[in-house]
Amino acid sequence: MSATRRTVISALAGVAMVGPAPAAILDDSPDAELLDLGARLEAAWTDERLAHEGPDAELSDDAYHRSAAVARRILAVRAYTLDGLRVKARAVAWCHDGDPVDLGLGEHRTTDLRLTHSILADLGIATIEDVPLGRPA
Repeated sequence: MSATRRTVISALAGVAMVGPAPAAILDDSPDAELLDLGARLEAAWTDERLAHEGPDAELSDDAYHRSAAVARRILAVRAYTLDGLRVKARAVAWCHDGDPVDLGLGEHRTTDLRLTHSILADLGIATIEDVPLGRPA
């Protein structure tokens, strides 16, 4: 069964952090900074979507720049846990406006690109149908 846009979006919703992580988790995680940034990205992205629906383009631009600033901070912080990687995956999803990531593998289905795409699919931000199993074609 191939992944549909709806199943990918549903998977993304499962990856999303709703609100800030509890303080106990942040204190104990080696990815405390990333988890905090993930919560900030979710809040900024929500504000961005709401502003985009409004009539004021300047508010939409400001909201975008806030999200972009958080995404750049996420890029600069190393992930040590799966939760940290999920935060980075959400930042990639933000870069693609929440749409599934398409690496455009085409004829270039080398193992390294297929593995990269597979990781993105496992994290819920790429469609798995584009990752052929077995030997490259």
